[in-house]
Amino acid sequence: MLIKDNLTIKNKILQLLKVHHFNMNLSDALIGLFFDQTSLLNSFLDQDKAINKGSKSLGMMKALIHSKLALSLSNSIQKDLLNQVMNASIKELQLKDYIGNPFYQAMKSSFNSSGKWKLVQESYKPFQPVICGDVITLEHGDFLDITPIGYFKEKFSFLALKERDVTWMSITPFEIETMTVPLAKVRGTVLALGLGLGYFASMAAMKDNVDKVIVVEKDKKVIDLYRNYIQPLLPYQNKITIIHQDAFDFLNQKIKTDHIFVDIYRTAQDGLPLYAAFKKLENKFGDIEFHYWLEDSILGLFRRYLMIYLEEQLQGLKHENYQSPKTIDDRVLSEIHHLNHQRNIENITGLQSWLSKENMKRMIVDINI
Repeated sequence: MLIKDNLTIKNKILQLLKVHHFNMNLSDALIGLFFDQTSLLNSFLDQDKAINKGSKSLGMMKALIHSKLALSLSNSIQKDLLNQVMNASIKELQLKDYIGNPFYQAMKSSFNSSGKWKLVQESYKPFQPVICGDVITLEHGDFLDITPIGYFKEKFSFLALKERDVTWMSITPFEIETMTVPLAKVRGTVLALGLGLGYFASMAAMKDNVDKVIVVEKDKKVIDLYRNYIQPLLPYQNKITIIHQDAFDFLNQKIKTDHIFVDIYRTAQDGLPLYAAFKKLENKFGDIEFHYWLEDSILGLFRRYLMIYLEEQLQGLKHENYQSPKTIDDRVLSEIHHLNHQRNIENITGLQSWLSKENMKRMIVDINI
């Protein structure tokens, strides 16, 4: 990559890299927060007793979470960025916004199933912080990442699918919020790749402007659980057809649908290579609209690789440094290099455009990961 020898551009890159390093550090700090919440909850409950049982819970939660996360941040710049994130990230979740959901209403009773797969009720404790939406990246704010964090004042129960003690799928505010946008867009005939607990398929089938939902799922156990325990409890199931097949194999045939929703991964990390594979297929399907679960998080992850590559280019890494990738991260960076090593960054507008969501979508089509 050729970066113009211009002080304004280099200062902008350095500012973007400061935000990038903050995003990375905050991600690590959030993992620690969500894996060890006991001290946070105890601190909150101790303070809550002193101020009229949570009358100021939002301010207290912001202050406590801020103090926990700040311990992982190294300097005043990162702590200033944390202040911006905290003001935008944390909110009190309202039970009424979720218990009125028709899928939640149908599923609020407990279920148990035999074998290693179990359908169970789990719950969030009062004031337990949880991620409640896809990442929001401020493209006009140096690509600062905002992770939505919420909490309920009361216990909140939700349905989970477990394999022995490992939770594979659940219907939490996170799942509900991250599927709201694609559910609002789909109409006509909808193809869903991945069944899970059937939330997307069932909610799509409840829409008046959706005529048919085709679900492709390769795990027969997941299909059986849905058919035996969930499908009988929900309306409009006559609209849903479930096909036991691998998603990529299914797409090799002629498809007649208006929308395709892809949800065959668990996180942005395992989703990135699958997202890239499906993006390569989009042109094959003409006017069919594709929608991806966690698309913003996947693109945010890919932008982090671009930031690493940008930093390496400032450090002077050469073409030969990208020739023998040994890890998955190395392979992604190698692909980014081969695609961009002749690109010129001549001004800030070009830099912002290179890091934009739309450009990343085009770039992902041309890399192999």
